[in-house]
Amino acid sequence: MSVIGNGLVIFILLCLFISQTLTEEDFYKLLGVSKDADNRTIRRAFKKLALQKHPDKNPNNKNAHAEFVRLNRAYEVLMDEELRKKYDQFGEEGLKDDFHGGNQYQSWTFYRDNFGIYDDDAEIVTLSRADFQQAVVDSGEIWFVNFYSTYCSHCHQLAPTWRKFAREMDGVLRIGAVNCAEDPMLCQSQNVMAYPSLVIYPERVFFNGRREMDDLVEFAMSRISTDIHHLKKSNYKKMTMEWEKLSERPWVVDFCDDHGDCLSQSNRKKLAAMLAEVANVATVNCFEGVTRDELCTILKRTQGVAYYPPKNMTVDNGKVRTFNVFFAEHNFFNFSGSNYYTKTVRTGVCSDLNGVCDGLFLAELPKWVMFKPAGGYEINYGMKLMCARLNLCKRIRLGNQYYSGLNRYELQWCPPCQRLLHELRKLHNYVHDLKIGTIDCVAHPQICQEAGIGSYPATIYYENRKTHSSLGYHDVGLFWNYHCFLLESRQQGETWLVDFFAPWCGPCQQLAPEYRRLARDVTRLTTNVFFGSVDCDAYRDFCTQNQVYAYPTVRLYPANPHDYPNNWWRDHGSMYRWLTEYLPSKVKTLGNDFFNRVLDDKIPWLVDFYAPWCGHCIQFAPVFETVAEMLDGRVTLGKVNCDQWPGVCQSAVIRGYPTVRLFVGSKDGSRQDINGIVIQSHNAEVIVKLVEEQIGKASKSLPKTEL
Repeated sequence: MSVIGNGLVIFILLCLFISQTLTEEDFYKLLGVSKDADNRTIRRAFKKLALQKHPDKNPNNKNAHAEFVRLNRAYEVLMDEELRKKYDQFGEEGLKDDFHGGNQYQSWTFYRDNFGIYDDDAEIVTLSRADFQQAVVDSGEIWFVNFYSTYCSHCHQLAPTWRKFAREMDGVLRIGAVNCAEDPMLCQSQNVMAYPSLVIYPERVFFNGRREMDDLVEFAMSRISTDIHHLKKSNYKKMTMEWEKLSERPWVVDFCDDHGDCLSQSNRKKLAAMLAEVANVATVNCFEGVTRDELCTILKRTQGVAYYPPKNMTVDNGKVRTFNVFFAEHNFFNFSGSNYYTKTVRTGVCSDLNGVCDGLFLAELPKWVMFKPAGGYEINYGMKLMCARLNLCKRIRLGNQYYSGLNRYELQWCPPCQRLLHELRKLHNYVHDLKIGTIDCVAHPQICQEAGIGSYPATIYYENRKTHSSLGYHDVGLFWNYHCFLLESRQQGETWLVDFFAPWCGPCQQLAPEYRRLARDVTRLTTNVFFGSVDCDAYRDFCTQNQVYAYPTVRLYPANPHDYPNNWWRDHGSMYRWLTEYLPSKVKTLGNDFFNRVLDDKIPWLVDFYAPWCGHCIQFAPVFETVAEMLDGRVTLGKVNCDQWPGVCQSAVIRGYPTVRLFVGSKDGSRQDINGIVIQSHNAEVIVKLVEEQIGKASKSLPKTEL
């Protein structure tokens, strides 16, 4: 009996030892990934292990089930943002009250055929609840997202086409995928009820056509708004030298001749989308005959695509630059003909650098590190792709970088952290005497704990030995809310819109994404409007001095401050319409005076009939402002709010919004036809061209007078 008893004790101790060994093994080591691994890396690592260690493949291993449950538990924890944060801070002890999963898993064939179907496609971003809001909804970028389920046969049939589409449209818009079997709450929040559902953002428009390549491309291109300029002798100097919005950027010009040696209309639009906010894209008509523009002769070019620097469109500059890129055992690349990036990118072997890599806390290798002329360095934790490296170089070269002073506490794998880092790079445009630093809370957990960091990213501003936390407006235009004195020292002509909030205020948190979107849209329209936010918990005296007693309070600071009405909807569209009423504009506001001011005027008028609730009208408003700039001094622009002045719009027989009509000017003192000339375009340059043509026709029809 004693022998049996001792054997039983030994067996129990052995089981406990095995269980404890399994329990204490680090989740990251278990999956073979680093602590800064992103979701795609974790998923790929888990799939590889699942195919090797699945109980279906190891029927003779008695511990196969327990080992795989352990793997599955590690995978589920690291794929959940909140659970991963707790695990990183407190280990498995921190999961006792929140997570009891990992015991259920799929068959081996499921992991082989259905698991992570887009993880090997670099052009497709696999999205989850952790990053969807900031990466897609709040980014302002155009995304086309495939909501699918691993159990859906139609989804698997679509996969090859979706991959081909992603390669075709790479750089034109962002391509994403969401696995609704793994993230059902995210799909429900986006009103996805069937699979596959293809949705384009930020408009949230569902694709309902055939799931064929041509149909997908046509649909995507129809949602992309680009500016393709038509250069000619009569306008090229003004567009490249005088117009501020255009002249500050370089030009990529497509010359078209009779041989058809130019880009197709679709490819030209794709190019314009890729170069948006980087370079202007234009075309020149060099076809033989009367339509051939003299600009072809001036620039001595009739075909091909040429690059011109800002404000320097000359014959000498119209040369195609060559880029030689070397990918070989040398592990470096250089660019000939361009000094935009650093000329050489070198590799460093950490074992030969005497602890340099340890001092940089690089964790997993390889890592790309940018060392900056002003001092300091930045580690790129993003995608392991060459294009991501080039984007990192490009962004950092845009301006000086400063470190320490404003500290960002982050986790390397955290998607919102990566997005905030991109915003912080722009901060020098707002403040020049600020130092910025980042702290990796995986590499330095004690520092983050002592700073009281409980979520990521967390931003703390240090000034005069005082610390100030931020609610989380992770957008550079709203981020700099601590320098309240800016409101008192505004330059003449500057307008500020300020959100006064409290960190504990629920409506303030709901307002934040709408306010960010408003800031993005308005700053595209004008450079004289600035956005800020003030934490009234941290700056209670300042808020009291400004008579702010309720949160959120959104206040406009022109010459005389105006508060956004508390009983109005706090959405982007409503705030945009309210704000534009106070912005300086060359577009005249019309009401019942439309009849006298427009129809009886000898000067041409271009009038936009709109409704304040109309989404297309909101999108068209900045385009109409651009038209006003382009036609300044030649045509007067006006707008009529059809909700406020229904009689005017009924008299003009307005049936849809926005409706744009041209009134070329009264002749012989007689009132013009109220129907005017309908302008069937929402593109600024097309509108200007149509208006110029109609005004030219009108001037030719005027009776000639003798001197």
